[in-house]
Amino acid sequence: MADNITIPVNLRDKLIAVLNRSLSVDLFKIPEEQKAPRLADLGINFKAIDHALSMSLWLPGRGKFLFISPIGKRTELKEDKFKNIQDFTGPIFRATDAAKAAAKALKDGGSTTKGSDKILTETASAVRSVVSDWIMTHRQCIALSSIVDMFAERPSLTLNEDDAATLILTHIPYPVIDFSEKYEADFLEHFPQFPELLDLIAAGRFAPDRKKAYLFIHAVSDFGKGLLFGGNGAFTQLGVVTEVNEKELDKMINAGNMGRTAREFTRSLVLLINECTRINNYTKQLENTLSVTTKFAITERCQMYTKIFTAADPVSGLVSETGVDEQIANRFGYFRVTEKIDDRPLFKKNPGLYVKRLKDIIAHRMNERINTYIALGEDESSRVASLALKAFHQKHGISKSFGVITDHYDEIRDAFYEHVYYDIAQKKIGEAFFKVKDGLLLTNPATWWKNFVYSYLAKRDGHDVHTLLRDRQIILGGDKSPYVPERKKSVKGVVIPLPPENIAVNIHRTAANN
Repeated sequence: MADNITIPVNLRDKLIAVLNRSLSVDLFKIPEEQKAPRLADLGINFKAIDHALSMSLWLPGRGKFLFISPIGKRTELKEDKFKNIQDFTGPIFRATDAAKAAAKALKDGGSTTKGSDKILTETASAVRSVVSDWIMTHRQCIALSSIVDMFAERPSLTLNEDDAATLILTHIPYPVIDFSEKYEADFLEHFPQFPELLDLIAAGRFAPDRKKAYLFIHAVSDFGKGLLFGGNGAFTQLGVVTEVNEKELDKMINAGNMGRTAREFTRSLVLLINECTRINNYTKQLENTLSVTTKFAITERCQMYTKIFTAADPVSGLVSETGVDEQIANRFGYFRVTEKIDDRPLFKKNPGLYVKRLKDIIAHRMNERINTYIALGEDESSRVASLALKAFHQKHGISKSFGVITDHYDEIRDAFYEHVYYDIAQKKIGEAFFKVKDGLLLTNPATWWKNFVYSYLAKRDGHDVHTLLRDRQIILGGDKSPYVPERKKSVKGVVIPLPPENIAVNIHRTAANN
């Protein structure tokens, strides 16, 4: 131990061997408790080595070291550039008085023609090589997760037994230059839901489960989405929002290579899909985490907090004539915004200044909310944030505006009956059916139902199609096996009510033909 820092014994012994070869100093024979102090006397910088070991990884797929600076900055170094790590750690080997004396004794003894400075330079290189080799062997990383810990005081880097690393970074408050109540009041008139949007983002950051941290902002084209979320928008400039297009999102969900890096998502609180055209079943994979794969880079797992989808037009898969799919309804909040930012005199006076003041407003209000959660402590903040997400969803859940498809199951069931009666009466259907004691038995009900769903919704894909296909037995009831006189045995299928009298004759005739 030196400076109260302990390094692995196998690394310590390799350093002893280096000094033995380079300075002709044998520390193997001295008592165990004296080895570390003696190494420190001879120039081994335990503090720098400990920092290098704890904040470095070897990426075998990249052939590079990944180093995290004391402020959390990530640097990749090629193998032959490992010495540059000392820009952050300080020298791994120092030419102490004891080291200089050993080098001088080696030179004066005549066992080498090298000068003392040359001996010390080679010793420093050999020490660095031992440390870098140890990292390459014992700190290999094949997967990385980057997390901002809102309660951490300093960055840290951990590596588990599966060679998966977790980088913990500290939160950095958002900078405020000039907070203006005048501009805040003006923007609140334009976008009254703005405080609730900030509430959602803050709660989404602290809640352990972000299933309900989805929001669809249905806004007119001139609302000012670019003012908030565009490339030079207020949220984007602060690093609160990372925007991806649908093509990039598809690649993320399917673990494909994309032109974005994980660093773009590490400190972001919002994943934005602007002007989206569709919502699909894979959207739920964005709930809490997602892997980001970049060409020639290690795959990293990033945290997903609030997910915001924006569009001016209706979005496929989000809302249909029959309402909202239940899985969508359980996740999405909904804002309808119709005001146009160009109608605001204060905005028209100086749009650039408006964005600057809006950025300060967001920074100030987000800092307030984040500090409130941090003051609660880690456990209590998680609980309060979860309740806040639940309350937001109860007030702004998308089903409040459009209803849920399950609300229409009674009318869908009746529509199915009419579909069956009509097809039988018109002799369109090729599936078998029988009149039984309790009604009309439809054999092969899955095919009956599939044909109906495709006809009823006039499409063969989408959330509502899959929902109806999945919920057939919920809507029609489970399959039964009533006795069928014509077959003189029980036949499995679904039983529906008998049809009206005006088509009963056709049903009887068709059944006889079957």
